Formats: sequence, C-alpha cells, structure tokens
Amino acid sequence: MKSFSKNIKALAAGFALSMMAACTAGFEDANTNPYEPEEVPTSYLMTNAQKTMMDLTWDEWQNARMGMLVSQFWAQNDYPEESHYDWGGRASMFNNTWNRYYARPLRDFKEIIDLLSGEEAASYVASGAPENQIAVATILRVWVFQNLTDIWGPVPYTEALKGDENKSPEYDSQEFIYKSLLEELADAVAMIDEDQLGMQGDLVFGGDMAKWRKFGNSLRLRMAMRISDVDAATAKTNAEAAIKGGLMTSNDDSAIFPYLNAAPNQNPLYDNRINGGRNDFAPSEALIEVMNTLNDPRRPMYATKATTGEFAGQYKGMTYGLTRAAVTAIPLSATSQPSDEVEARADAPGFFLKYDEVEFNLAHAKELGWAVDGSAAEHYYAGIEASLEAWGVNSLFISAYLAEDGVAYDAADWRQSIGVQKWLAQYMQGQEGWSTYRQYDFRGVLYAPVEQGAFTSLANSAVPTRWTYPADEGNLNKANMDAGAAMLDEGDKLFSKMWWDLYPAAPLK
Repeated sequence: MKSFSKNIKALAAGFALSMMAACTAGFEDANTNPYEPEEVPTSYLMTNAQKTMMDLTWDEWQNARMGMLVSQFWAQNDYPEESHYDWGGRASMFNNTWNRYYARPLRDFKEIIDLLSGEEAASYVASGAPENQIAVATILRVWVFQNLTDIWGPVPYTEALKGDENKSPEYDSQEFIYKSLLEELADAVAMIDEDQLGMQGDLVFGGDMAKWRKFGNSLRLRMAMRISDVDAATAKTNAEAAIKGGLMTSNDDSAIFPYLNAAPNQNPLYDNRINGGRNDFAPSEALIEVMNTLNDPRRPMYATKATTGEFAGQYKGMTYGLTRAAVTAIPLSATSQPSDEVEARADAPGFFLKYDEVEFNLAHAKELGWAVDGSAAEHYYAGIEASLEAWGVNSLFISAYLAEDGVAYDAADWRQSIGVQKWLAQYMQGQEGWSTYRQYDFRGVLYAPVEQGAFTSLANSAVPTRWTYPADEGNLNKANMDAGAAMLDEGDKLFSKMWWDLYPAAPLK
C-alpha cells in the first residue's frame, strides 16, 4: 500500500479541515439547534457520506465478519461458527448494513442531487460546479447500490429514499438495477466538466474531476464485466464505452479513502484490533496456501509468520471452519495473523476501486473479443504488477513472481488465471473478493468448512452466494421483501444466486 501513501498525505489535511467544518456547521446561530442546521453545504454532506460509506464497508462487521470470511481471505480465531456461515447470533449485521447504507450515504447523495436540482442550487456552487457535484454524488450512489444488490440481489431502488412518502418501497430485480445503474454512470461521467470547479469536501480525489471521470468509467467497466456472462450485449456496449471514455491507468488513479493517524478518523479495523483489543481473525489456509505455492511476495504485507509450533517461521493459514473447541486450542502465535499493514495502521486506507482491477477486467473483456488494445495476457500481467507495486513489493521480486510457473497466463483456462489473481489482488476488499469467486468460479482454492455439520447453517459445505434479507425488512416491509425473494431462484436463502452468477460453483477443497 506504499504507493497510495502520497495520495493519503495529500488529502489528510483536507480531511481534517472538512471534518472539523462539518462538525461545527450551524453553530453560529444561537437560536438554531446546532445538530440540525437549516442549510448544510453540499461539501459537508460529501465529506460525511464518503467517510460513512467506507466505514461501513471496511469495518469489523460487514467486511471482517462477512466479506473477508465468505471470500476466505480470513478465517475465525474466536467465533468459528461464522466460518460456517452461521450468523444466527449476529443477525443485527444484516440490519446494520442495510439500514446504514440507505439511511446515511445514500440519503446524503440524494440530498446533494436534490439541492443542486432545485431553485436554490446557486446557494451551493461554492462546493463546486453543480454538474461536477451531481456527477460525484451519482458515481458514489451507484457504488453503494452495486454493493447492496451484489449482497442481496433484488433490493429497493426505484422507490427507495422517499422517506415518509413511501415507507414500504418495492424491490427491483437485480437485472433492472444493474442496467439502470449503468445508465446513471454514463450520464454522470458525461456531466463532468474538468474546466469548472471540482467537488469540494471530496476526500477521495480532492476535487480532481479528471480522476472522477476515470473512476466513473472504471466502475462502469467493473459492472459491465460482472454481467458479461448473462447479458453480453449490454456488457459489451458499456465496457467499450467505458474504455473509450478513459479508465484508470496507474495506481495513482486508484479510488482510495484516506484514513488518518488520529482519532476519531482512524481505519475501523485498527479501532477493532488496537483500541478494541480484538484478535478475532487470521489469514485463511485458502489464501496462504495459494500464496505459498506461488511464492507470492505480498505475503509479508498481507500476513505475519507463525512464531511458535510446527510452522514457526513460516506463513501458515488458519484452518477454515473448525469447531470452537478446536480453533480456540490453537495459539495465535502458531498461525499467521493479519499484518500490521492491514490491521494495526490507523491510517491504512480503504479502497473503492483500484487500478489493478481495471487491468484484470480488460483482460477479461479482451478474451470476449471486445474492443481492447493489447492482449489479454498483457493486461493480466499488468494487473498483477500493479497490485504488487501498490503493496510496496520491490521490482526485483515482481519480475521473479511474474516468472513463476503458477502465475503464467493460461489462455485456454483464462477464467481460472484471471479469477485467482484478481482475487489475490482484492485482499482486504472482502465483498469484491467474494464477488470475484462467485463470478469466475475458480477451482481448488476455497475450502468447505472442515467440521461438517458442526453448526446449523444450511449446506455449509458450499460458499454462500448472497446474504438473507435483514429481519427489519421482514417486520416492516414483508410483502415487498417476499416479492423480492420470489425473484431469486431459491428464494431468500444463502445459496440463491445472483442474476449475473450464471455458472455452477467450482469444486472446493
């Protein structure tokens, strides 16, 4: 992550000032409730929304206990039932992710767009040219909705965010949501005017609208490739338009969130491990075995070595899906643990979308015969190199890694080659790593939980393909939730498949 450091430092000062300003907005009027200012600058809304959406995506709950486990980047040290996809005691996680995404960042983005589309729009131009503000808010709104639909499938979209006007929104199909989001992205990118003032309060790119254009197009490419198996025509149109419009071209273009080395704006996993004193998670055997086989030079950035026991001095992943008695009997020192780089750095960044993923997506598009310059192999190797550089790997080790037999691009089995390397590059992006597995179905990497039948989760020998709907929806919006579940192949189950997930799951270890 060293290549991201200069971006973080450049944005850190703006982050602190923006958060301070946001916290004091409205205090000047003694007769106004300081917690409910009558008029909030759109720049403050943007700052708040960006931090909130990354906090939710990167935290102990949605990321560590859900995304990092279902992707098998991590396994459990303390609560192994979660490695069996039995979240019965953590049902609030589903509620929290759903409610917070809708109530916080999506609400802020809607307010920004509504304010700049109304009669008082001129009051907010100090936060940036209106078209640039709307473009940024729309791109990030799409990113959130893509997360929501890739977790659950059908979700409220068309009727969402209407407040008291509609407290029981209908669910839209994932196909409709994806196609609508792709249209939103196309419109947002077309709206960007690089000659006008960029979005203020922007912690991701500091108002650099050229980078927002690249991010918007790169997100459009991600979404196009995700639906390429089920709707090749729509995917091809959007992928080629995104490529033509301009994508990320280096790690400097990656969309990152710059956490600070000071409370309260620290990386949420740092807060969990250092401030909370928790050691719940260990790199899984799935991750470490692949990296050991490939002699992957990212290992010291991803994990520590075991310091005691049979594997002392080696990288040793935690066995996936043990019973509680078995896992708690293993000393933390006997297996690899998350590196300080990812779990003990207050300023470790969060990722919205990185450049390396763009290259893997281009390799995929080239294999489908779409308009992509260069060969699929060239883009595949460029993705690997970008990931290693971003994690601070020395160039000599990069060359050696690219020469490893197991890294060589296999054009005859390109889904396996791209899938595994894309998954490795998405370490710490739990949900995206899970989506990569669901899409590419690469073989012989992920594990079935070892202790079969030890817990109560359904079909715990498989990897879940979605989360079940949150309990609050069943209590407050049941009829529409049931209609959404009816759009899924097996209803509201952990193993119902996404609309875009066309192929059968690959065999597990």
